[in-house]
Amino acid sequence: MFSEARKELSLSLFGSTLQELNHISSKTKAIRLQIVKV
Repeated sequence: MFSEARKELSLSLFGSTLQELNHISSKTKAIRLQIVKV
C-alpha cells in the first residue's frame, strides 16, 4: 500500500511537471513569435 501511495504521488508530481514544461514551452513559443513579428 505504501509503495502504491508513493507511485501515485510521483505520478502526480510528474504530471504537474509536464504541465509546467508545456506551459513554459508555449510561453517561449509566443515570445519567439513576437520576436519574429518585430
